[in-house]
Amino acid sequence: MELILHIGQQKTGSTALQTFLNEKYAILRGRKILYPQSLGNEHNKQHLIMHSFKTQSLNEENGIKADFLAEISKTTPKKVIISDENMFVGKPENLNQLKVFVNDIFHKVKIICYLRVQHDQMPSNYQQGLKGKLSKDLRSWLDTHIYKSVYYKYHIVLNRWKNTFPEAKILVKTVGNLLHDDIVQDFVEAVIPEVKNEIIFESKTISNRSIDQPSGHLLYFLNKLIDKSKHPSPFQSIKESVISDSSNYTTKTPFAFSNEEKLEIWNQFKDRNTLIASDFKLSQADINYLTSPPEMKEDDQIDNLERVYLKFLEYLEKRK
Repeated sequence: MELILHIGQQKTGSTALQTFLNEKYAILRGRKILYPQSLGNEHNKQHLIMHSFKTQSLNEENGIKADFLAEISKTTPKKVIISDENMFVGKPENLNQLKVFVNDIFHKVKIICYLRVQHDQMPSNYQQGLKGKLSKDLRSWLDTHIYKSVYYKYHIVLNRWKNTFPEAKILVKTVGNLLHDDIVQDFVEAVIPEVKNEIIFESKTISNRSIDQPSGHLLYFLNKLIDKSKHPSPFQSIKESVISDSSNYTTKTPFAFSNEEKLEIWNQFKDRNTLIASDFKLSQADINYLTSPPEMKEDDQIDNLERVYLKFLEYLEKRK
């Protein structure tokens, strides 16, 4: 029995893939492929396996392993797919825990990972943080994530997996070189091609639901006010409106880093990304995606505080 571990990374289309695998459960099961329902799936059908290790027993008589083994026994699959993008940056001790969990069940392990180049990944993650509670200014955030955080040092992260699962086949791909620009079709072709002729892939147009540039700065400003104010409720209410509005329209000026910031990120990681190419046998298209300089766009008043101020006034007017 073969285990296929999809480890993310985040912001590469994992939710779309997990939703697809869950929706096609019956078709997959008919071909002896199991996308288990016993591993703590949430509404988006992500397997929260790393989180489960912290909260449930790994004992075979109870907890998630017992449920997992029972589902395998019932379905008798040839392949099992586990998908959790939070596994990507797992610490060595967490990966060893995962290894213990799967080693006595599977005779073969295949790991598949999709990467998003750092100068494109970072703005997306910073924006997501602004929608949460992030109140750190962009320069401080960049200093931490460019120079200190291991998350964006893909070569180190992937070698953790290689060292923990030395016998596993590790397939590294990028979102810049997807089959038909679709992670679902790319994944199926790469690891479960036996089902591709049984599935009609839906053509989906993905709109850019990024917050716009002034809204991003406004969220940072509001997070600071919420963090410092003794009466944060009004600011929290405005913040919720900003986030809600951003999900209801397609912005023409999505939140972005400046050309200077993108170049700084690229210069820091391009050599490490080249190491990935040699160690994990990437295709030339994937190599080009991870090592080419970022596209330079005209900086559209990124630091124009007047626009942020006007945006703030707009939401204040809505509250009257």
